Amino acid sequence: MNNLFVLGVIPPGAPFCNRSKELKELMSYSESNANVVLYSPRRYGKH
Repeated sequence: MNNLFVLGVIPPGAPFCNRSKELKELMSYSESNANVVLYSPRRYGKH
């Protein structure tokens, strides 16, 4: 079975609407090999 999760890269065309600050912060964590957990209520679009 193939892994459905994209790890290590941001999917092309990802719908990060008005989230440039948050995206920069996540990229910084990624570049330093930090673990990050995204959480929110259901249906908030965490994919």
